[in-house]
Amino acid sequence: MIRQLRTRVFILAFTLLPFTGLIDIHGQSLDDYLVEAAENNPEVKAYFNEYMSALEKIPQAGALPDPQLAFGFFIKPMELPMGDQRAEISLMQMFPWFGTTGARSDEASQMALARYEAFRDAKNRLFREVKTAWYDLYELEKEIEIVEENIGLLRKLEEITLTRFGASSSGLQPVSGSSMRMPANTGGMQTGMPDVLRVKMEINETENMLENLKELRQPYRARFNGHLNRPLEEEVALPDTVVVSDKPFKAGINESILNNNPAVRMQDEKVSVYELRRRTAVLEGRPSFGIGLNYMVFSSSSANNASMNGGNMLMPMVTVTIPVFRQKYRAMEREAALMRESAAYRKENMINELSVEVAAARRELSDAERRLKLYSDQSELAEKTLNIMITSYSTGKEDFGEVLRVSRQLLDFRLGLLRSAADHERVIAKLEMLTATGMEKFESAGQGNTLRQE
Repeated sequence: MIRQLRTRVFILAFTLLPFTGLIDIHGQSLDDYLVEAAENNPEVKAYFNEYMSALEKIPQAGALPDPQLAFGFFIKPMELPMGDQRAEISLMQMFPWFGTTGARSDEASQMALARYEAFRDAKNRLFREVKTAWYDLYELEKEIEIVEENIGLLRKLEEITLTRFGASSSGLQPVSGSSMRMPANTGGMQTGMPDVLRVKMEINETENMLENLKELRQPYRARFNGHLNRPLEEEVALPDTVVVSDKPFKAGINESILNNNPAVRMQDEKVSVYELRRRTAVLEGRPSFGIGLNYMVFSSSSANNASMNGGNMLMPMVTVTIPVFRQKYRAMEREAALMRESAAYRKENMINELSVEVAAARRELSDAERRLKLYSDQSELAEKTLNIMITSYSTGKEDFGEVLRVSRQLLDFRLGLLRSAADHERVIAKLEMLTATGMEKFESAGQGNTLRQE
């Protein structure tokens, strides 16, 4: 039933008039704009660069310390049994405890995954903002169409009132500006003059509404273009019609949040990061050792008759650092454990908040669907009623005030139907953001897919 209703609603709401505004049916679609936004938006680019910088930390974390090379030269040779020592060269390479470099690399990799999810979350939130701005702009253009159509209807009513009371033959002309020419002798038309003036007031009020709507075009367009990081005054291609989404957001929505929402997954990655950091802290508290060589240069001594007189010496060396002061390492472990617990709490709180938002959005979705049905039925009834009343008024059987009242109702119902449909799509966009639904086809936008493979 809902699907049939949605089809009927959009036939009524979005085909009221041929669209003559900012329309290019061969132009960019909403999906095209989403890709453009993901590739050009500065905030998404910033998150992208943060992810790239996190990737560069992986080789840094897994690298060994730089070797230490030392050279010493004796200004006055040191006399030793092997001769006079002239110089000494030593080379030392330190190694952390077994598994430490791997643990550091794992932690850096996990942090990069967290930054990747932050990048996806920024893109996910951007998509919601772009969709909302796009539907706002689309709704505005259709509102302008509906109001223009209503003004046309009021002008027809004006002609009917003038025709009914013989205004044209008496010198009274239909209203086309801000003033009205009155005949010198109105005769029996005085009883019909209030109807003419009332429809004129209605036209003025509706034209003012139309101008207010047109003034909103530029700020709406600027907000949309700002998300795409392009000139704020650039035109936006909109389609003739938009089909109301028929996506189910019923069962399993909380599981979708847990599995798909990038913000939740980022907290998951952070939990893993701090768990790995605790493991790294344990390994950092283990001894590290070094292996090296010491090469000593000697010259022959005239006072030394030993067989090794003047012979150079090569001495292997091993060194060990003993982490005696354990308080520092225990504090590192406690810090990592507390940060892990903090990330877990943040994840739990985020899931609760997202679940509340989903519940509220589902209620808004149900409300929009109810309003879609209500305003669809009301629009049809008001249109039929107005046609009958206009016919009756032309024959003198209907009060003109009632005709105007129903024409206002028809305008309100049509605008309400349009806004309900737009609200429905905005809520769908919000639910898609909360559940990260539909992001798969845009995964490569902003180079996200390429980065993930790296």
